[in-house]
Amino acid sequence: MKKLILLIAGLLLVSCTNEEVENPEAKTNLVSITENQYLDNELWRHKTFNFDDNKLVNIEYESPGYRDEYTYNDKGLVSKVIEYWDVGLILKTTIYTYDERGRIIEYNKIPGTANPNLSAAKYKFTFLSDKIISTVTYESGNSETNEFLLDANHNIIKQNEVNSNYSYIYTFENGNLTEASLFYQNIKGNSVDYKYSNLKNELHYNQFIFGKEWKLNSFLSRIHPGNSILTELSENLISEYKTIYRDPTNPEEKTDITKFSYTINDKNQMETQTILRTATTSGIVDVNSRTEIFYKYK
Repeated sequence: MKKLILLIAGLLLVSCTNEEVENPEAKTNLVSITENQYLDNELWRHKTFNFDDNKLVNIEYESPGYRDEYTYNDKGLVSKVIEYWDVGLILKTTIYTYDERGRIIEYNKIPGTANPNLSAAKYKFTFLSDKIISTVTYESGNSETNEFLLDANHNIIKQNEVNSNYSYIYTFENGNLTEASLFYQNIKGNSVDYKYSNLKNELHYNQFIFGKEWKLNSFLSRIHPGNSILTELSENLISEYKTIYRDPTNPEEKTDITKFSYTINDKNQMETQTILRTATTSGIVDVNSRTEIFYKYK
C-alpha cells in the first residue's frame, strides 16, 4: 500500500523552453534554508541548505558528518553531488550530463565505500515531441524503462512502465496537476487530489541548481522505479493534497491529508513554509507530522 501511495504522490509541470540556462531575474541573495520535521510534536529530522552566490553548495543533516556537496559546470548547472555518510566517508556520488538546452540526458549514481549494498546505476533520457523515455541500467545488467506521455503544453499526462501492468494518469487544469491516479490493468486504484494557492510557483530553490529547465530537471534527477513523483512543481504553489484509497481487499477507512501554508516577505521572497500531514486508519491517527521551513537572505 505504502509503495503505491508513493508512486502516485505527485508530479511536476515540465518546462521545455529554448531560453538561456541562467535566469538573472531569479537572483535572491538566498543564504540558507532550514527545514525541521516534527513527528507527534517531537523533532524528528533536521537539515540546512547552504547557498553561495545563489547556488546550493551543501546540505547539512542532523547527524554530524552527514552532508551533500554540490559542484557546478561552466553553465551554472549542477554537475556532481557527493553524499557523505560521515567525515571523509562517501555514500554515493552522482554525475550529471546535459544537452544543449540544459536538460538532463544522463546521470550516473556511483556508490562509495560507506554502504557495500549499494550498486551503480545509469539513467538515460530520450526526448521526443510527445513523450520522454527513461531507462535505468543497474550494475547487474538489469534495466527498466518508463515512458512519460506529454500533452501539447508539455505536461506529463501518463506514465507507462514498460513490461508492467501499472500505469499512472495525471490530470491538469490551468497548468496545475489536479489528480494523479494509479491504474492496474486499466482498473483505477488509489489516487491523489490536489488544490492550489493563488501564489505562483516561482520561488523554488531548485532553480539555483538546475537553471531554466529546473522543473524538468528536478523531476528527472529524482526519478527511479518506486520513487515518488514530485508534487510541488505545478504552475501555482500547492495548498493541499488528499489521498483517496481504493483497495477492495482492505475495507479499513483510511485518510491522508497534507496541507501547505506560506509566508512571503515584502520583496516577494519565500520566508516560511509549513507542511501539516495527518493520516488515519479507522479514525486512529497513524501519522501526525509537521514540517517548518525557514528562508534566510542577505
